[in-house]
Amino acid sequence: MRNVALFAVCAALSLATAAPAGADTIPAPKMATASFSSINAVAVVSLETLSSEAQEQVYVATIRMSDDQLKALRHSIDTFPAATEALKSHDLHASDVLAAVINGEGQLLLITAVVI
Repeated sequence: MRNVALFAVCAALSLATAAPAGADTIPAPKMATASFSSINAVAVVSLETLSSEAQEQVYVATIRMSDDQLKALRHSIDTFPAATEALKSHDLHASDVLAAVINGEGQLLLITAVVI
């Protein structure tokens, strides 16, 4: 069940288009998969740092997610120590994660937004 929510988000977030080169933009992953065993790095990215196209894709994907799917995703993140550590290093928690993507290089990208 841990990977089901992550798979649902990864499938919904096929961020296949790369952002234009620039200092403040982060290219979107070209490939998504959903196996924790294939993860070799974790990156935390604020939604605001993504290209507007990628932000829109994240927004659409989060609208399509049910509350239960989002809870399951966040629970999966809480049970993955590397993800928890990466979030803590940015003073964030799993509750700040909107989406997650595993790219072809095995990097788990946690897309966050802090709502005040």
